[in-house]
Amino acid sequence: MDTTTAWKKSHIYAWLKKELKKTYRYYYDNMDDCNKGYYKKIFNAVLSFEMTVKLPLMDISTCEIIYRQCICDNPLFFYVDNIVFGIGPLGIAIDIQYLMKEKEVADTVSVIRYELENLNIACRFLGDLEKEEYIHHYLIEKVQYELNDSLPVHSAHSVFVNNKAVCDGISKAAKILMDSVGIRSIVISGNSFHTNTSDTGGGHAWNIVWIDDKPYHVDFTFDNNLSDKGTLIRYDYFNLSEEQIKKDHNYDDVGVYASFTNDWFRLNGLYFDKKKAVKMYVKSGIQRKVKWLGFRIPFTTNPDKTISEMKMLITTVIRENVTEEISYSLSINKEQMVIYILF
Repeated sequence: MDTTTAWKKSHIYAWLKKELKKTYRYYYDNMDDCNKGYYKKIFNAVLSFEMTVKLPLMDISTCEIIYRQCICDNPLFFYVDNIVFGIGPLGIAIDIQYLMKEKEVADTVSVIRYELENLNIACRFLGDLEKEEYIHHYLIEKVQYELNDSLPVHSAHSVFVNNKAVCDGISKAAKILMDSVGIRSIVISGNSFHTNTSDTGGGHAWNIVWIDDKPYHVDFTFDNNLSDKGTLIRYDYFNLSEEQIKKDHNYDDVGVYASFTNDWFRLNGLYFDKKKAVKMYVKSGIQRKVKWLGFRIPFTTNPDKTISEMKMLITTVIRENVTEEISYSLSINKEQMVIYILF
């Protein structure tokens, strides 16, 4: 029995094939019928652990795009390393190089399967927004952002196996989790900048997620880096609109436009467009002796001035409502106009 045949008879292959049926394949859905056929050949070859897939003669760049989109649609194909194209008079041969042997893939899939089964149990009675919040909390508590050359931190499986990853590994894992509970999402690649996170500048990855048929941007990595695990989970980049995400992200058009926001602060009544509302919120928090307060304010044409005014307002409210000495600090996300007071 050859290696491919043995793999296809394994229970791991059967589970992987079944789980992949849940995957939202954005790029596949937006291909013409001809390219869909090539996509399926690549998909089936990778799923079956085949070493070569043959396609008709075509432009090599088109072939590479189809391959990349197949891998992007299906982050459960974490075990693929690279490809080599061979061009002949009758067509193109894609030689697939794998990161792991079948045994190591099986061991890794077992870990992912365990996590997804627990996720589905936890989310079985939740709506899509609640599922998304659960996955957001899961990734922030579980994953440590770490660029470690000795680990496959750019791959989804590093999240589940090592609890360590960088932005693209986290975004791919997020898609696997959301696919498993029936939430449509895609991985977005672009660039970012943020003065308060360790993932600053250069290439970056995050997700677009559909909730109630509306697309939103979610950057699990930025929220991970901003959060204080076990104490404060940050939602600065949860369900943002196009306008909001482009304050510190940019990316090539993929044909999805997030017209609306459904950000966490609005969902929880913590978006304040009046100073009076900020005063009332801070005063109430002091009286309740909370550990932290967080809120979002509107974007302005002069964010530095607006933030400075907010700092003065917070200082004044605290001074007026505290009878004993109190220490506090501010964590300010100027790009997203989010302010946290930490007592």
